[in-house]
Amino acid sequence: QLESFYRAIDYFLQGSHHEAYGYSVVEAMSTGAIPIVTDIPSFRLLCDDGRCGFLFPPGDSSALQEILARVPASPPSSERLRMVRRFENEFSYPVIAERFLALYTESLPGALPCA
Repeated sequence: QLESFYRAIDYFLQGSHHEAYGYSVVEAMSTGAIPIVTDIPSFRLLCDDGRCGFLFPPGDSSALQEILARVPASPPSSERLRMVRRFENEFSYPVIAERFLALYTESLPGALPCA
């Protein structure tokens, strides 16, 4: 049901002071929704420092209002596609699994040391 919801929206707005990752932002991006989120470390990573989506300081309603005033009512399909590509290239399950596997195999220098 969430996929249908995310596909029906153009923008995804979330204001947080602390997030470990931001699963809902990633899920929205996977369907092409453009994030408008607070400028916190986890969202900054997801939005590529604001190059994919919009960041505003936590608690700064004026900054959020400025963003909302300048975004088009319907973003270009190229922007939605850019969000999907960012998800597929950076945050999809195969990419994450590949990164974890690489970290795991890099930590094995041949044999595990005995404790």
